[in-house]
Amino acid sequence: MPYHLIFDTATAGYDAWMFPAMGLIGVLIGAALVFAPNVMQTLMPGGLQGGSRRFFAWCFFLFAVAWTVLATSFATAQQMDLRSASRRNDCQQVTGVVTNFVPMPYAGHSMESFQVSGVLFEFSDYVITGGFNQTASHGGPIRPGLPVRICYVRRSTSDSNIIIRLEAAP
Repeated sequence: MPYHLIFDTATAGYDAWMFPAMGLIGVLIGAALVFAPNVMQTLMPGGLQGGSRRFFAWCFFLFAVAWTVLATSFATAQQMDLRSASRRNDCQQVTGVVTNFVPMPYAGHSMESFQVSGVLFEFSDYVITGGFNQTASHGGPIRPGLPVRICYVRRSTSDSNIIIRLEAAP
């Protein structure tokens, strides 16, 4: 049966940018608190004053920088590891039809799940994995009865299988 490629982590764009970008907002706020204290005093006249305000500003700024660096490092390392696994074909493969399909509601708040030959897959548009995570409610291709070939890895940091390559038959 001929399959066509739907997703491959090796060629997919970096979709985890939103996670570290949120940290940059904290860094900007922290930098304003530390390096423009007069402006911040005008904008936020109440609250901590003097040395306490400076201490809080530096703690906030340093925490935001550390969080952003760690989040970026973690997300990038995970993405690069999965890309490398896909390029090396270092994955488990399962072929069959999609069964037990449970779509994620459009508003989220749960995982989309399905099985192929007894192997369970769960993902969400709102969970960063570095692998395939486009749910049917947001335009994803998975549907009951779809013949697929999936290359996946299981990471010790999660309980689910991460799809690094997804192919489907017409």
